[in-house]
Amino acid sequence: MSAPSKIYKIEDLKKIDRFDLDIEVNAESFLRVAYAYYIEGEIISCSLLRVNKRCNRKHNHGYVVELSNGQLGAIGKDCTKKHFSDDTEIRKAINDFEDQLSIKEKLKVIYGYIENYEQLIKSLNDAKNNTLQSFKNLREIYSNLGSYNCFLLQQRCKTAKPTVSVKAYKLNNKDEEIYQATYPLGTIPTLNIFNINSLNNDEYLLKFNRLEKALISAKRLELQLSRKIKNQKDKDLDFEIKNTSKQLQELDGFIKESKELKLNIEKFMHSDLNILCYLSSMYEHQLKAAEFSIAMNSLDTSPEVYLRSLEIKLATKFKCHRIKSE
Repeated sequence: MSAPSKIYKIEDLKKIDRFDLDIEVNAESFLRVAYAYYIEGEIISCSLLRVNKRCNRKHNHGYVVELSNGQLGAIGKDCTKKHFSDDTEIRKAINDFEDQLSIKEKLKVIYGYIENYEQLIKSLNDAKNNTLQSFKNLREIYSNLGSYNCFLLQQRCKTAKPTVSVKAYKLNNKDEEIYQATYPLGTIPTLNIFNINSLNNDEYLLKFNRLEKALISAKRLELQLSRKIKNQKDKDLDFEIKNTSKQLQELDGFIKESKELKLNIEKFMHSDLNILCYLSSMYEHQLKAAEFSIAMNSLDTSPEVYLRSLEIKLATKFKCHRIKSE
């Protein structure tokens, strides 16, 4: 069901495709009500044809109606009441349209969700599936990278320190290390993936189920009002609308967070993973980061060889003898 709408400007009325103020409308050619209009300060002549005579009554509140030939004309609200009884098709259509306008107004705080129900249900389920997959990917990253390296990344997120740097040393003739300089290796993107409170699927699904239920409830309310199963004056209706609206406020954020999480993981995985080897100064954690980088880049080498080759590469670049974590 397309949402009923109202036009308030004569300019918008005239922009409607195939609309003509001079087109005559009769009961035989009437197909449906397309819009309602209320244009303050403008006078429109009713195009309703009754017993071969055009109504021409001046008004500013009426309906744009579609005819069987696809064209659209304008008829005054009071004119249809004057010339047609409630049991005629044109009056039934107008009454139904007015009911839908009234329902739209009653449900206005949640009507945007109702109007986009099918797309939102799809987006909600896509968000759920993407996030569950993201949780799985993150658990694998955490496991392969090692808990201590992940802890260091979490601390960097909390202190807004995404840049990993190393200290360069030269050796004197006594093989003593002489500090040369500190150099940035690169920036770790999207550190926030290491600062997520919970990767619990069950907790996440509870939130998903609440939002899905709220979305279904919003659509059900519209259907119940349209089919007159519920009355707009029911005492509990306002509470239902308010409660549903409150729950649906989280929907947009839920969908957005899912997309952002997936994108952030992809950004991290496509970044320079070599710099993770210098998160820690402890060799065992450097080896763990090297294993992770080797696996992600599908390399055929050992962590020890990988680390040594990385150190030689950096030492050559910075013209030093030793490279250490900052």
